[in-house]
Amino acid sequence: MKAFSCTIQFWALFALLLVFISCRQSNDQAPSIEYGPIAQTYKLPDVPGVIYYVSPDGDATADGLAPDSPTAIEEAFTRVVTGDAIIMRGGIYRTGNLT
Repeated sequence: MKAFSCTIQFWALFALLLVFISCRQSNDQAPSIEYGPIAQTYKLPDVPGVIYYVSPDGDATADGLAPDSPTAIEEAFTRVVTGDAIIMRGGIYRTGNLT
């Protein structure tokens, strides 16, 4: 029974050593971490219809046809038809009863 206990302890120590070695980072390279918003460029979809721009704080009275005048997502849903696209700015959209 004592030999069995020593075997378990050996394998547990071996597994712990493997985890430690695999998680260790080399000291030559510090990890590159970016904080804050990251500027990105996206290609606009190629659609036969209209592209509507929306944002979480969009103005429902705006037409939403330009990035600098986004409309509300509820308003875009009332205007969009087959072949159109909706570009959503980042953020949290809190809406209800959308179909």
